[in-house]
Amino acid sequence: MDEKELLETYNRLFSKSDYEQYRGSLPRPTYTLTSKRWEKYRDVLVKVNQKAADEFRDDCFKLSGKFKGVGLGLIPRDDIIELAYEIATKYGEASATASALIYDEIAALQKVDIENAIPAPTATYDETAKMVNGILKKSENVDMLASGVSRLVKQAGADTTLQNAHRDRKLKGSKKRHSGARVAWVPSGDTCPYCIALASQGWKQQTEWAAKNHAKHIHANCDCMYMVRFNNDLTYEGYDPDYYTDMINKQAREQGLIKENETVAEKYKGRGQELNESVINAMRREDYKENSEKILEQKANAYEKRKELNNSKAEETKVN
Repeated sequence: MDEKELLETYNRLFSKSDYEQYRGSLPRPTYTLTSKRWEKYRDVLVKVNQKAADEFRDDCFKLSGKFKGVGLGLIPRDDIIELAYEIATKYGEASATASALIYDEIAALQKVDIENAIPAPTATYDETAKMVNGILKKSENVDMLASGVSRLVKQAGADTTLQNAHRDRKLKGSKKRHSGARVAWVPSGDTCPYCIALASQGWKQQTEWAAKNHAKHIHANCDCMYMVRFNNDLTYEGYDPDYYTDMINKQAREQGLIKENETVAEKYKGRGQELNESVINAMRREDYKENSEKILEQKANAYEKRKELNNSKAEETKVN
């Protein structure tokens, strides 16, 4: 996706009628951003992440042909890291720019006067090398590496939202209660237990620590994303943190971690890490038990597709 296409996409996201509806002469206590609208944001970012993974995978096969092999085995490690860094930088910049544009659109929608959002830095060479070396210790599967590159790209977008939200956590001159940037992790698709736990936390002001550190929880094959709002006037259709909190409490009770009349927030106050490890792992086990056949089928299908792709690339290498 080039810069022109990216900008054209965002220029289409808010029509004149949207602005007129919100900025009309009659007072409007709240405004709901429809799921159809905010999913357009998500889809653009997903497209950037996927394109990064696809390009890395294709370029790896080209490199393998150069070194008379198929796959990663014969490619020098430094060449793999350099390729991953190049693509993570290229598409990370697109992801960060897209996230900054989203941020500015939401600020405009809520009539908030702030400076333009600043795209976050992309992954460094050392961070990219750490990702590549960590994956290659476990496997030489090119799909796992492609997912790792995609994760670095997505991380740049998430960092953009977090860092700007920290900058704008307090709005000058605003008399509205709870005014200032707050972010929430909004689930999308088949949500994993970890993302459910994050979503249950609701709208949070960003700390200096969060702004300086990466969104390290970002994982591969995830379409969830950070969304921002600047006061309680704006809600996102389909996002209800209480719904996810109920899921967490239900699981904690079933695991005997809290009593029937207790909540996780009450018992685990200040012990978030302990909560995550206990409840999230229990949810993962339950999820795998319920969907084991589906998961195994997905893995088998992915293996077959990967084998077909490898055979196809091998034939291309022989021809060339």
